[in-house]
Amino acid sequence: MQRFCALAVMVVLCVLSTTLIAQAPGTGLYPFGSFDQRGFDSINIGNLNVHFEIPIVNKPGRGQGFQYSLVYDGLIWSPVSSSGVSQWTPDTGWGFHAQLNGSNLAMAGYYDNNQGQKKCFLDPPSWYWAVTTSNYVYHDAFGQQHRFNYATDECTGTTTGDGNSSDGSGYRFNGSNVVTRTGSQIVAPYNGSSTPSSITDSNGNVINNHGDGTFTDTLGVTALTITGGGNPSSPRVFTYKVSNQADGSTTASVSVSYVTYTVQTNFGCSISGYGPQAVDLVDRVTLADGTFYQFTYEDTPGFSGSVTGRISSVTLPTGGTISYSYSGGCNGNGLNADGTIGSLSRVTSDGTRSYTRAQVNANATSTTLQDELTRQSVYQFTINGGLFYETHRQVHVGDSATSVLSDVSTCYNGATSSCDGSPITLPIIHTLTASSQDGGSQQNTDNYYDSSTVCSQKRI
Repeated sequence: MQRFCALAVMVVLCVLSTTLIAQAPGTGLYPFGSFDQRGFDSINIGNLNVHFEIPIVNKPGRGQGFQYSLVYDGLIWSPVSSSGVSQWTPDTGWGFHAQLNGSNLAMAGYYDNNQGQKKCFLDPPSWYWAVTTSNYVYHDAFGQQHRFNYATDECTGTTTGDGNSSDGSGYRFNGSNVVTRTGSQIVAPYNGSSTPSSITDSNGNVINNHGDGTFTDTLGVTALTITGGGNPSSPRVFTYKVSNQADGSTTASVSVSYVTYTVQTNFGCSISGYGPQAVDLVDRVTLADGTFYQFTYEDTPGFSGSVTGRISSVTLPTGGTISYSYSGGCNGNGLNADGTIGSLSRVTSDGTRSYTRAQVNANATSTTLQDELTRQSVYQFTINGGLFYETHRQVHVGDSATSVLSDVSTCYNGATSSCDGSPITLPIIHTLTASSQDGGSQQNTDNYYDSSTVCSQKRI
């Protein structure tokens, strides 16, 4: 038996109109998720979220560099209830957000909590109102929420909870700031995402978001300036410093242009629809060299001239196009009552790649992935907090009736096979995988993780 430390995150192929703020869980690339990574984009095989990233600035710094990207997540619709009525509600950025320094460091984000009052009694007899806080939540740049085990009581002067999140993100709250799994501090604003914030690494090197569209890196140099209103008459422009340009330029820029669409839903699911409403959606992202990404949007079935707000195609700077179409769900328009996708087809010049989902039970689903050569792989998932965790994967020679090339089962936190449909308790601290190839002998792998999902021990 071997024991050694390793970082292990399960994946499939390697390992911004006035509206409410909402986004379905399961966006981004979260720990222990299963993703079909296709080069430009990644598909979450559990909920069929389409995720991609467009790099804007990437420069070195002291301790930590400065990497700023635009990111997109396709799960833009969530059912939000108000006064007993549930309504389809879009993500505040219509899927587009910004990200600084990779998936573990949010560009801005904010945190909030619940505050209460209690009577605090003194001796000699008297009392006063004391403040209590609980339900601390960090809202990251994707719109995801990371809930912390943390509460305070002003009366007793006590703090309860260790401040850790239980979703595998590795974020924790130290009483003042959000801390990443690498020890960097995100000085996130309280109850708002447009005020100044910063990221400090474990050596005290700081990246600042000044809240006015300017960012400085760890050297104190302005690394990025954002201007523009983000609408058709005022594109959003991202300007950064460059050197050694043939034309003598000292800055370069990326621009994001917009087109106004009529957005309207027809997803059904006994949930009230959205629109019709005029919305400015991202049309094109033009890079410093003049090349660009071009976006089109899905037509709303039954409402001519309207779109759903979901991207239907991306034309890449190279000229290639990726198209997405949605089906299944409550009424065949591709959305389930929880905001996840029913079924998805991804089409390129190589052919069609399809993902078909089915409900197994209240907390479990399956997805059949058929590749461009009609070969199928079947995945089983258990759901916890809107996140999908793979429990079983079978890769077939052809369709699902043919022989199995690869069979992999995964159990969590001490459970043993078969774990399909079995509840998963968070946080995940242990995985047990049993795999076989071409019907051969089974190999078991034990991974143990700390609260930041870093593997602390592996046994084969």
